[in-house]
Amino acid sequence: SHAVDSSDMAFRICMANAIRDTMKSANPSILEPVMAVEVEIPTDFQGSVVAGLNRRMGMIQSSDMNDDGSGLKILAEGPLANM
Repeated sequence: SHAVDSSDMAFRICMANAIRDTMKSANPSILEPVMAVEVEIPTDFQGSVVAGLNRRMGMIQSSDMNDDGSGLKILAEGPLANM
């Protein structure tokens, strides 16, 4: 035994401070799974479907009309938790 033994609490405080400083300098960010969504709809429902995707934080990649003009194919990406 030494006269200046470190206590268990001193090691815990040192570790907590080291982790706190590391997290501040690392600039962490939270990532979430993103899924690709393909929706085929009649053109009459385009507005409500696009609004629904936007409400769920979806990002529309493309919107293509069918050859005969009766339908629409929307490709989007959105967070898995919201879809």
